[in-house]
Amino acid sequence: MGVKKLEEQEKALTLGKVLPKVFIDEHSLVKVALVDNFVNCGSYQSRSGMTFEGCLGLTNDDLKETRGIYYVPVAPVLSLYARGKISRSLHEMKEIIKQTIQNTVQYLKELLISYDNYGIYAYDKFVKGRMLKFPIQGEQGHLYVSRVPLQLNISLEYKKVTQIEIYNHKIEFDREVVKFSNIHTFGGEAKLIYNSSDDAVMVTLSSSDHEEKTITLQANQIYLFTHPRPRETRNVD
Repeated sequence: MGVKKLEEQEKALTLGKVLPKVFIDEHSLVKVALVDNFVNCGSYQSRSGMTFEGCLGLTNDDLKETRGIYYVPVAPVLSLYARGKISRSLHEMKEIIKQTIQNTVQYLKELLISYDNYGIYAYDKFVKGRMLKFPIQGEQGHLYVSRVPLQLNISLEYKKVTQIEIYNHKIEFDREVVKFSNIHTFGGEAKLIYNSSDDAVMVTLSSSDHEEKTITLQANQIYLFTHPRPRETRNVD
């Protein structure tokens, strides 16, 4: 199955009221993965320039930097790993990647390539997580609570809770709710909460930096609590 076909299927799932396996919350820009088979594409280079990581996208021999989060349903078509650093030069590493692709999987015209000093991983099956903006139910500083009008079509571990914390925000529920576990987040924190009750749940948001707020979670609805990573931990809001 080609990349475009996979992307079409993921888009159709969202249109069909199903939450994608990977996505970016537009309110907080937190990247979320509900599965383990994903690639988080950021870009990092140390001050010395000798330690780095990132992602490249290949389309018809055109190799470009790419960011975001990607769902990868199968193992990489190419894996190259070394115990020592393959290169300490980002420019040299990109040349090594180009040469490796040309010598191995040159017949593939579309690839997602993840790399760091120690390895190169190329995927021919991948779907980029889209930016999703859910209806806001409440805010407190940079904490966003949004209602997710979509269904889950994958099995997630969970536990019942009456309280969670996100950075310096304490979130208390007046009755038990379901908190889904093993969710991967980048660029901040995200909690996926389901009000499994047939009644509304009252939620109290408290923080040393903000006025206390109360919001309501509707019955049998999923909610996303997100907060971007604070720039300075001393000034969390």
